[in-house]
Amino acid sequence: MNRINPLYLLALFCMLTAYSFSLLQEKKQDFLSHNEAFNQLSHKAKEYKSLKKNNINKNTVIKTINQITTDSRFKKAKINTKKSTKSISLKIQTQDFKLLNRFVNRVLNEKLTILKLEIKTNKINMEVGL
Repeated sequence: MNRINPLYLLALFCMLTAYSFSLLQEKKQDFLSHNEAFNQLSHKAKEYKSLKKNNINKNTVIKTINQITTDSRFKKAKINTKKSTKSISLKIQTQDFKLLNRFVNRVLNEKLTILKLEIKTNKINMEVGL
């Protein structure tokens, strides 16, 4: 009577093994979900770092706009600039399509935040954020 049946021990070990595998599977799922969350957070951090690196200040925007408007290639065109607290409005008028194309390419190739852009056949209205 004091002896334990070996089948009971075998059943106990099988149950412990199944329980440990189920716990292992749960921990594996938790790890994968945490790993995915970490990867998303890491991606957002890298994106934020690149946006912060490319963010330019107000003086740089004003300096860039001044360089563009005083460029000798755009002397033939009539360029008006209006500066407000949050943006700079640019208006260029000319009949030369190539000059308008050069102006748009020059502005779009700079690191500027363009709030509004209207392109017509002989003029361009643009608003650049500060």
